[in-house]
Amino acid sequence: MRVQWIDAAAWLLIYGGLLAAVWGGFVAARAQTLGLGFMLVGAACTAAGVVLVIVRARMEGPSRENEP
Repeated sequence: MRVQWIDAAAWLLIYGGLLAAVWGGFVAARAQTLGLGFMLVGAACTAAGVVLVIVRARMEGPSRENEP
């Protein structure tokens, strides 16, 4: 269960962070501070997702047992 949770959380953070960063770019045209906040939070979420992908790659899990 833990491996599946890490997989789901990693991709949720990556895609959600990228969406927030892009949205922040659009918002920055009207409200610069708010847009910058969205971009920073999005970048932080994306970085956290990448860290989780690296953690998952180093884990021993059920998906690695059946590889040829």
